[in-house]
Amino acid sequence: MKVTELRLGCSHTVGLPNYSSIKVEASLVVAVEEGETLADVSARAQVELRRVLEETYRAQRRKEGTLDV
Repeated sequence: MKVTELRLGCSHTVGLPNYSSIKVEASLVVAVEEGETLADVSARAQVELRRVLEETYRAQRRKEGTLDV
């Protein structure tokens, strides 16, 4: 069996003041290139997934007007 893609997903809940929270979810599909190891694909996917989660979190905080940047 030849693996052609890796699907990843995760979520992170962030506690905010006044007993509120934000749950950020992200998922992605990463293509597996010829000769790439699982460790290579996994490392590349984790970097991208973290970037997407951070971007989504910042967008949500901006939308709510609670981002102090």
